[in-house]
Amino acid sequence: MKTRTISLVVGTLVSAVAAVNVAEAQTIPAFPTIARKYTVWLARAMDKCTLNQLTVVGGSVQGCVAENTDTDNTVPMSFARLTVTPRSGRVTVFGRGLTFGNRVQVQLTIRVTQVGLQTKHPPGNNTNVTYQDHLVTCPPPATNPFGFPVRSNGVILGVSNLVDCLGMSSAALATGNIEIVDAALINLDTGKAFARPGIER
Repeated sequence: MKTRTISLVVGTLVSAVAAVNVAEAQTIPAFPTIARKYTVWLARAMDKCTLNQLTVVGGSVQGCVAENTDTDNTVPMSFARLTVTPRSGRVTVFGRGLTFGNRVQVQLTIRVTQVGLQTKHPPGNNTNVTYQDHLVTCPPPATNPFGFPVRSNGVILGVSNLVDCLGMSSAALATGNIEIVDAALINLDTGKAFARPGIER
């Protein structure tokens, strides 16, 4: 009798711990109620320094020779700004000082979390779900393989819709808590990034 009672107590404790763990997994701090616009200014994209080779005269910080092996150095740029507007879902890039004929594409890496969903595996209701990071390409290559062309005056003004950029199979990712983990402007002629979020001082 004692053995059975102990087994029941242990089983109850295990179930309680499991329930607490599930509850803790679903406990997420309150999401922002306002995030009206994502706007970033873009700096020149450069390769990552992986092996320190240089010490700058008068300083103690080591670095590498600036290179553009993995990034692009053929597109000039006076400035560029990227904006994503939640209400309209519009993705806009505006810039000056580029070369007429350059073809530009916007790439965003997004991480989307949606609240209170019903799931099948495992079954559950009111589950908060974070999806795998997704690469967004604007304009979508399927409908516009030429990207945003630079005008004769060196200006680029490109506008796309987030849902279109995601593609219909991923359109559900256009709503929820959308983190923009990374952003870049891509030179379509080389397939490499030439600008990323940053500042110039």
